[in-house]
Amino acid sequence: MTTAKIIGVGMTKFGRFPEISPEELAFQAMEMALADAGIPFKDVQTMFLSNSGTIYPGIGPKAALMFGRTTIPIVNVEAACSGGGACLRMASMAIDQGEYDVVLAVGVEKQPKGFGAAISGYEVAGHGWAHPESGVLGCEARKHMETYGTTIEQIAQVSVKNHKNGELNPNAMYQKAMTLEEGPVLAGHSRSSHALYVLRSQRRCLSGRTLQQRDNQALRQ
Repeated sequence: MTTAKIIGVGMTKFGRFPEISPEELAFQAMEMALADAGIPFKDVQTMFLSNSGTIYPGIGPKAALMFGRTTIPIVNVEAACSGGGACLRMASMAIDQGEYDVVLAVGVEKQPKGFGAAISGYEVAGHGWAHPESGVLGCEARKHMETYGTTIEQIAQVSVKNHKNGELNPNAMYQKAMTLEEGPVLAGHSRSSHALYVLRSQRRCLSGRTLQQRDNQALRQ
């Protein structure tokens, strides 16, 4: 059985880039992954790209066109926060099933600034306002605290850990360590430092079979 391998990866820096389009962010990371794999774009046989399609639809073909005209199948995927993982899974399955040898799995995102801004067109039913992640996740955290006795200090430790990691990561948007006491309170119990930030960045993996796997299949045929 063929087993998919990740043979190249690329990632842009997380941040706010008003002058760069989503497809340009995707193109940058695609170039990085192709360079990491040591292959040209013309060797890619299909591509899966995920983003918030309601705001920026059809990013896949637009990003691929930056490499020149192509006739490869390109699938745009909408799976919210699971989009990148969904694309990687689909790329892996396509290779494992023997359909392709080299596949691109791409995740790219640009969203409005601010916790209350529209996110992907999703709305909270019955309220008519855009889906603010901080509010929804803050309410979910509060429910978890009431149900299981989780404390705000325990939740905050996750943020402390994440900011510490960000301080060490050159691609992180927030690279400053934070304490438990920092950040204004939002949505009842959740502080802004504990909530998800709306970021703009792109990540991409190149999946493919190794040359040895291709040679072995050719011999079997």
